Amino acid sequence: MTTIKDPVPMRVPFMDLSRTSRVVWNEINSRILALGEHADFISGPDVKEFENRLAQQCSVKDAIACANGTDAIILALQAAGIGPGSRVALPNLTFWATYEAVIHVGAIPVLIDVDPAHLQISIDELFEAHARGPIDACIVVHLFGWCHPRLRALRERCKAEGIVLIEDGAQAFGVTLTDDQGAQESVFKGAELATLSFYPAKVLGGCMDGGAVTTSSAPHAAKVRSLLNHGRRDHYAFEWVGWNSRMSSFQGAYLSAAITHVGAWIQQRRELLQRYEQLLKSQPLQLVRPPEGVAGNGYLAVLRLPAEQVAEVQSRLSEAGIGTGRVYPETIHNQRPAAGALRYSNLSVSTQFTQEVLNLPLFPRLSPGEQDDIVATLVRAFN
Repeated sequence: MTTIKDPVPMRVPFMDLSRTSRVVWNEINSRILALGEHADFISGPDVKEFENRLAQQCSVKDAIACANGTDAIILALQAAGIGPGSRVALPNLTFWATYEAVIHVGAIPVLIDVDPAHLQISIDELFEAHARGPIDACIVVHLFGWCHPRLRALRERCKAEGIVLIEDGAQAFGVTLTDDQGAQESVFKGAELATLSFYPAKVLGGCMDGGAVTTSSAPHAAKVRSLLNHGRRDHYAFEWVGWNSRMSSFQGAYLSAAITHVGAWIQQRRELLQRYEQLLKSQPLQLVRPPEGVAGNGYLAVLRLPAEQVAEVQSRLSEAGIGTGRVYPETIHNQRPAAGALRYSNLSVSTQFTQEVLNLPLFPRLSPGEQDDIVATLVRAFN
């Protein structure tokens, strides 16, 4: 008879959201009571306050909150006029929602491999695909807590080629680029349309699903606001066939408090990532870092191991009570619903990465002692 073992209690979980959520909850008790007293539950003043703070931190004119990050991508695509028959390029290495959104607007996804140096979309392959069959839009994904080092050049070339560029920034809040004067600017500044997710595990995470579209285009902002509210022009007059994707006031209150702390949390994440590098520098372990000119937000600690060792190392860490993740263990083209997606290469770079990736715990208030424990256990498991 097979004995079922109880799960090993985690000495160090892959992620512990409670360490930061407790800070937020302690600050918003009075706000939550006020929401209940006034029955102001959907898209109220708390959501507006959060939108204003978000726009300021992202250096954009408008941040439009919605129900989740997937809806944000759908809304951005529709605001840009992308729909049935449009060809939309996206990286083969991303979360499923990026692909899903393209399908939901009736567009045709075109899968593009990533650059081996920084794991963001391959610009060369993107424009080779465009030459073979015109691309109407591209979703560039700012993956793993950094972004493409040639993002400004990508924006300019897409504009010149007539390609709508939408930036999926679900993992990129707090990421900055070095400008021409050597100063740091938000990755969202200069984006025609960008999206965020406030899923609780994100760098700026909420207490439920949530998302936003950012833009400095007044027409785009107006259309997104209409689309997420059933396509309304007025309460009973409709300009578009839209969605019900309004953010709850409860989530707005939580995020309005969380965003005041997120700068400190990002700094902690960056310091933890730097400490991992120091602790691992004498080991034959590759920790992927943001490209030059990009300041990451410390969203993930991304290790690359020999593919044949990943499962064993992860298992040994789990047995020792150390949580790990794999973001992502499979590419988009290996998902059954994406089997027929267009592509113009063998997508080998993204495929190889998914076989090698292992993510270590990385979250605010992870202690030095816990981090020492993680690294010591990892070294024993790897060697």
